[in-house]
Amino acid sequence: MPNYLLFQANSKQQVAECRHFLLKYLALYNLKPPADTTAVIYTNDPGAFESFGNFFTRFEMPAAASDLSTKTRALQHFLQQHAGAVLYCDTATYPMQPLEHLFADIEKGTPYLHSPHRYAETELDKALRFFTPPRDKTATAVATPAARVNVWHAAVVGLNDRAKMRLRNW
Repeated sequence: MPNYLLFQANSKQQVAECRHFLLKYLALYNLKPPADTTAVIYTNDPGAFESFGNFFTRFEMPAAASDLSTKTRALQHFLQQHAGAVLYCDTATYPMQPLEHLFADIEKGTPYLHSPHRYAETELDKALRFFTPPRDKTATAVATPAARVNVWHAAVVGLNDRAKMRLRNW
């Protein structure tokens, strides 16, 4: 089953971050990434990534459709056209170890999310209201976040093509 690293890099910052991810990834594999892994980047600046194609057996920069504004839509669009294990990565992330073990689990059907949040974002918003400008009249009290909630950070999402139906529920 083929493996895919999927990115969306449209702003200058995202392009720079994605390039950093790819450099870190190539460094992990001594410039020889696994042949069964394809890097796919939806970008409006393909020139920034042309040199990376020399290091990957398969490297794609498809034209980004206008409706790929969210991770869910990008994953749905991608999985409609490809079969295999997909690791969608926010450009602000980078690998610190080889990714084969993640791809192996994703191929078996295990979904992957980056890391658990300690607090729900709505609780964090309430707790951090203290730092809003004094003109904000809604800041009447500072809430204490719940001790622990089960919310996962989606900076990195791993799914296989059999899990594409789950995306409709996101």
